[in-house]
Amino acid sequence: MAGMSDTILLKKRTAVITGGGTGFGFAAARALYEVGADVVLCGRRSGKLASAVARLSRTDFPGDVYSTSVDVTDDASVRQLVDTVLERYGKIDILINNAALIPRAATWEDTEFDTIDQVLATNLRGPILVTKAFLPAMRKHDYGRIINITSGLGWKTVPGYGAYSVSKAGLNSFTRTLAAELSGWNILVNAIDPGVAQTEQNPAAKDSPDKIVPGILRLASLPMGGPSGRIFRKDGETEAV
Repeated sequence: MAGMSDTILLKKRTAVITGGGTGFGFAAARALYEVGADVVLCGRRSGKLASAVARLSRTDFPGDVYSTSVDVTDDASVRQLVDTVLERYGKIDILINNAALIPRAATWEDTEFDTIDQVLATNLRGPILVTKAFLPAMRKHDYGRIINITSGLGWKTVPGYGAYSVSKAGLNSFTRTLAAELSGWNILVNAIDPGVAQTEQNPAAKDSPDKIVPGILRLASLPMGGPSGRIFRKDGETEAV
């Protein structure tokens, strides 16, 4: 699953993954853990996180795995996450903004404002809040690989998913803008579209969330001067837009 270069570059890196208990988040966590990274799974559901940690802890891989609760929409909760990670590991190398809501399809006319607020708060404000909170630690060590999990709906028109589409379009813009602002630092910011896979929010899909793994490993192990501000497809090599 992972090449030798991934193993060397990612060993003992500290990776924080929001929404890490299930789906794409857990697939990314397992892949990074397998190549020797220390992985922090975070999310709102402590039971899911505990189950994910138990599944990973039964393996013999060299990294450390840890979980902590966080609400990515809440500033105090995010600050506590940062304090917890830095106290335990002293640094953060990789941030994967994966937590997201996909509301049941509804036209704009039928979508309640509470739903719109929840989606934008989780899918867009959340990644911005978490990234801003961790950036000082990344600047301190002049190292960071930030990976935002986006969606093809960020640039495609699919009626019924307006709030979700807007949130992902905003995430793409945030990715590009932040990358430009961090030019000159060894902090690379990219987004990846994993496509459609079977997750709790999309149980009818056929593909496995593991299909995101090659792209995650590639973007997490990018060398200094690697691509930044780009939107990739699930392989992490082909640009999506």
